[in-house]
Amino acid sequence: MGAACRRDAQQLARTRPAASSAAQFAAEEGEKHRRALSRTDHQEDSRRAVKREAMAGPPDAAWAMVTGDAWAQSHFNFKELKGAGASGVVVSCEQRPSSNLPDVPANGPLALKMPKLPPNPTPDDIDDVEYSTQEEVKMGKEVAGNDNICTTYAMFTTLTGPQHQKRFWIVQKGCETTLGVWIDAERAKDIAAGMYGIGVDKVLLKFYPLLKGVAHMHFKKVAHLDLKAENVFLTNTETVKIGDFGLSEKFDASISHHTPQMCTLPYRAPEMLGGKTDYTLEVDMWSLGVMLYAALKGVAPFKFTLDDDYGRFDLLNEILRHRRAPPAYL
Repeated sequence: MGAACRRDAQQLARTRPAASSAAQFAAEEGEKHRRALSRTDHQEDSRRAVKREAMAGPPDAAWAMVTGDAWAQSHFNFKELKGAGASGVVVSCEQRPSSNLPDVPANGPLALKMPKLPPNPTPDDIDDVEYSTQEEVKMGKEVAGNDNICTTYAMFTTLTGPQHQKRFWIVQKGCETTLGVWIDAERAKDIAAGMYGIGVDKVLLKFYPLLKGVAHMHFKKVAHLDLKAENVFLTNTETVKIGDFGLSEKFDASISHHTPQMCTLPYRAPEMLGGKTDYTLEVDMWSLGVMLYAALKGVAPFKFTLDDDYGRFDLLNEILRHRRAPPAYL
């Protein structure tokens, strides 16, 4: 019995260091924890990156996919390709005079979004895309009624090709450009005029309405979960509008856990890393902070390269381990 107690004491001594080395022990354990979290997110984001590469295609093919669709041709006059990626294709358009789609304005700029299906989709793949499209429209309508929220008008389901494969469409209010494009253009003008970078006042004029839009979403208990400059739009009068609610989720007392690995990685809050699901609405504020820092300083607060596995792993460690001071000229 005494020998067993001694063995237990020796084991405890090995696993619990003396007080003089407690700080070092805590630091080492913290580092192990950070690396474990990084590995979890790294593996998931690597898997998603492979899937995105498989689904992404050239812009011409994306444009043809939408404009060549018989249903879309019959209802819309197309203008230009606004975005194309693994998740979907967006084109600017207007409804044809001969069309009369329910809930869609007869006049004015529109954005037509076609969520993409994976190559050779299974019935489960199609069901997943249909569900996610329905949820995106549902969240868009949930947060409607604010000047700084992009209006979602309707969702349509069509059948295409000899196999009568389902296609899904979202019709939204059309916008002129994104906040990211605007920031880049304004920074270039200010630097050409001899300034350090984009003026603080200019940035705040856009971020104030952006904050109002996020506050409205949070009042409705909805988190955007993918805030970035590419998902914030400007109308032809430069009104700021938050869009792309494909990852948005409802938060209320009955829901204690949420989808893991949300948000584009460089904008992901630390409390979301490691597959955690008990995060709160406040993760949107972290994403806004990353956006604001990048707008003012001209570079992201965390160095990252997302086109390789090591780059993603390094970024996760950056988010977990570091804090960034605001730009020196503020």
